[in-house]
Amino acid sequence: MLNLIWGPDFQTGIAEIDADHRELFKIYNNLVGLMEMGGGEEFIGETLAELIDYTRIHFSREEELLATRGCPEDAMEKHRFEHQVLLDEISLLLDTDVTKRSNRLSNETLKFLGEWLIQHTQGTDKQCAAMVNL
Repeated sequence: MLNLIWGPDFQTGIAEIDADHRELFKIYNNLVGLMEMGGGEEFIGETLAELIDYTRIHFSREEELLATRGCPEDAMEKHRFEHQVLLDEISLLLDTDVTKRSNRLSNETLKFLGEWLIQHTQGTDKQCAAMVNL
């Protein structure tokens, strides 16, 4: 499992969105660290909950910000869909007990989350940011 390192490739040029993304990277990296150290299930569960909660807040803020700055509706629909895909995936984690959640996280979900963050931030987020009135 790899830590995500924030850099220019992830910047959208919109300060509020970039600040949220840096925070998401930080929480994700905390989760990676806990998994690598064999952190207790309670700490893993708490950090996962923090990541989920912050992700929901960020998605809402990002969608509103992009829409009010003029991101075209077709791009917003794609953006919302990608957000929903991630929320659906992480909601599966909440349907299991803490032990199953930590095992699943170590086997597949943490990789999915990291790859999703990279692809979405460098792809759809940057594309939408380029379409808005800064």
